[in-house]
This record gives sequence, structure tokens and C-alpha cells, in this order.
Amino acid sequence: MSTQSKGFDLGNTSGVQEAEDEGTVIEVLDQNSDVMEHGKGKTVTMRVAGSYSKRYKAAQHKQTNRALKGKRTKFDAELLETQRHEVAAACVMEWAGFFDGGAPLECSRANALAVFAAAPWILPQVEVAIEDHASFTGTNSPS
Repeated sequence: MSTQSKGFDLGNTSGVQEAEDEGTVIEVLDQNSDVMEHGKGKTVTMRVAGSYSKRYKAAQHKQTNRALKGKRTKFDAELLETQRHEVAAACVMEWAGFFDGGAPLECSRANALAVFAAAPWILPQVEVAIEDHASFTGTNSPS
């Protein structure tokens, strides 16, 4: 039995960026890949925008413009790591279950950078979520 492909239809692309702008919720795992909880049955979560989102594009453009303005021609590992952190932090929209000294930690770009520095296992989880396009339009997508 053969199925004919519909191919690519430019008219069917609407809603993709909007879905990634809304973000998807991920459960954040600890350093042992176990789900973290805060309170009874509440898991530690983040809402993350995707790489087709306005947030992601703005973070990428900011980095590119900074490099062009400074005419930076040398890149090193530290700079590339900082850029990864900055893009991921820009895509973190909200979170639940993050604390500092027992007090709730406000979700902000600066605090996301602090979380990535203190808990480096969280950054790859956010990066995977940013590129998991099916999660923005599938059953994992918040609506």
C-alpha cells in the first residue's frame, strides 16, 4: 500500500512560531536524572520557548550584532559556552520549584544564568527542550 506524500505546503506553516512562543513545560531532572519535587506531587518545571520563537531569535540576533559591532573575529570555548547559556536563559519563560536559601527564586534571565552555573545538568535539558519541536505542537504542549 503506497501513501502519497502531501509534500511541503507553505500555507501549512502558520502557528508553528506561535506555538514555540507559548513554550512547552518540562520536568527538570536532578544530577542523577531523577524528577525533582517540591511539595506533595509538585514537580520542578520550566516553561521553555523553542528555537523558532521570537525569544530565541532575539537572543541569537543580540549575540550576532554584538559580535559584528565589536568586529570580533576570535571565538574561544568560554565565549561559546557563555553564548549557549545566554540563549537558553532567554528561552526560559517561567518556572516552579526553584528556590534560593529556601525563598522562591524569581524566574528571570539573570536567575536562569545563575541556575545554569550552579547546576550545569539543567542547561542540556533546556537545550533539548528548545529543539524538541514536536513538544510544542504535540500532546506535551500547554494549551
